[in-house]
Formats: sequence, structure tokens, C-alpha cells
Amino acid sequence: MPVHSFIDREEYSHLTTLVSDHYTGKGIILDAGCFAGSSTLALCAGIPKDVLKAADSKLLVAIDRFVVGDSYLTNHFLGTGEDIRYGESFLTAFLDNVASFLPWIEVRAGEVTQVGRLERPIEILFLDVAKSPYLNAYALRHWFSRLTESGIVIQQDFYSPAHHWIAASMGALLDCFDVVTERVGETAVFRLRTPPDAAALTAAGRTDQHQQSLRNLDRMIGRLSTENRPPLLISKAKILNRGGNSAEAKAMMRGLLEVTPDPAMTKWDQWLSSALQIIAPELLDAARTKA
Repeated sequence: MPVHSFIDREEYSHLTTLVSDHYTGKGIILDAGCFAGSSTLALCAGIPKDVLKAADSKLLVAIDRFVVGDSYLTNHFLGTGEDIRYGESFLTAFLDNVASFLPWIEVRAGEVTQVGRLERPIEILFLDVAKSPYLNAYALRHWFSRLTESGIVIQQDFYSPAHHWIAASMGALLDCFDVVTERVGETAVFRLRTPPDAAALTAAGRTDQHQQSLRNLDRMIGRLSTENRPPLLISKAKILNRGGNSAEAKAMMRGLLEVTPDPAMTKWDQWLSSALQIIAPELLDAARTKA
């Protein structure tokens, strides 16, 4: 794995295995939010050798702004010895990391909505750009509609309550997708069963109808194993709170204080504290005491 990575070894290995098991070359692999190349390398490493040899065009499209846009990335690069600061490009670091696979990679640098239009079908879609409801809706409309038969969707931020629209949108599309992997890290993996129409994709991306978002999220929660539900319950509390149901949201947060999460959910305390600050700050002391 390259030094600049926000995925752990288990996730890296899982990405490689997914490609090895499912990729045929009938469509491209889209790495949307590739950062400095760890996901790109993991995906490329899984491409069967016969597919690489037979390729007459790029097999993977890598999309990112490739610009440090927040203090989190600035601190990351400085912490690893790279003097790449706010507003500067890390494209060179990406190209160095993926050099061995560059003949098969099309690199698109820029805002997703400016560089994300694709003509070719997508066989494997790795999503790490749905950081806002708008970008999530863009991915649904422009990329989900291009999935090949049995196409794979890898939702990198699926369990993050900061991006609760992702799980809700997948809940809206459960009639069209099977769950391949419930959880590895913060990721969930889905396989296309029946192509959704344009209206379904548009509806899945809406976040302005709180009751519908709650129904969609409940569908997704009901599909998951009990041990994987707690982060999505935090997401549900956040949607309730945004919709004006603060009393119900606070009651949910009180219940979540009693949850003993899977040890593999390394961000649980961070997720819980962040939600409490918004929904029920009076419960923060109880959360710290339990921790």
C-alpha cells in the first residue's frame, strides 16, 4: 500500500478481491475519489492478467480534484513528510503511486461535475466522492445509470453518519441491488440486480423529503445484520432531528449510549460524540463517562 492512504489493509485487500472476482473488461472501473492512489492500486491489482493483456483502451478512470482543499489533507501530507499545502496539487504523488498501472488508467483532474461525464459502461464503481447530497445525486444519475449487468457498487462512506444520504439512497434502491458485502471498514458493497429507471435514481438522491428518507434508511437498516446497524441508527437520529423530531432523535441517542459496538468500528466514539453535539449535547458527559 502507498503511504498516502485512508483505507486500511483489510479494505485494500477486499477491493482487490472484488475486482478479481467480478471484473471481466465489459465495462470500465470508475475510481471516483481516488485521492493519492491507494484505492486505484487496489482496484488495478485485481484486474485479471488476461484482461490487461487484451485491453485496447483504458480500463480504469480515476477522478479527483487532486488539490488539497482542507486542513485534514494538509495535516496528512505534512505528517508523512510531504510539503504539500492547502491549495496545492498532489497529482504528482498520485501518478508516482500508480506508475506501474498508468498505461491502463485515464486520469481526470477536476470537479466531479466537470469531468465526470462518461460514455462507456461501468462494471465496477468505487464511490468516495458522495460527500454532499448533491454529489451523491450526481453519482446516482450519471453513473448508476451506466452500470453493466451485475455491476458492482462500492460505497466507501456507507456507514459514516456524516454522509447519511448514502445509506438512505441505497435503501431506496434495494429492489434493484443485492448486498455483496455488508461491511469492511466503513464500506458496503452492492451488486446490480435490476437496472433502476431515471425516476427511481432521481428519487433516491433526494434529501428534502425527511419522511421518505427515513423510510429508505429503515429499509436499509432492516437489511443489515444487527451488529452493523448502530451507525445507521445514528444517521436516522440525525435525519429525525433535521426534520424537527428532536425528542425522538434524543431518545434514539440515549439508546445508542448503551450500545456496545463491534470493535472493528474504530470511529464509533467519534461518530457518537459528533451526533450528540448536534442532537443532545446534554448527554455528552454520559458518553465520555462510558468511554
